Amino acid sequence: MESENYHDIDGNPVTLEKLCRTEPGWACSRIRHMRKQLEAQLAPAATAEQCTWKLEDEDLELWDTGCGEAWVFSDGGPQDSGVKYCPACGKPVAITAPQQGGE
Repeated sequence: MESENYHDIDGNPVTLEKLCRTEPGWACSRIRHMRKQLEAQLAPAATAEQCTWKLEDEDLELWDTGCGEAWVFSDGGPQDSGVKYCPACGKPVAITAPQQGGE
């Protein structure tokens, strides 16, 4: 998806990525999640055998899923909670390894 029209607090045009870097927090996490949901809805139907989960925010324990949903765990992640199937799409969950070295 190409850059959308976003503006900073002074009304200057800015990309979503830059806005999220300069204004971190829950709102930006929510914006990223909603954008992924929209992209998933606009993409052709997936035929994947698994639903891939990725840790989006380690502090919040926010996990994004391959089917466009997001889940937050209060104590550990999906493995610690015994999640084997995605509650949203029903496919087996595949956890992706976190990226090393940060952004």
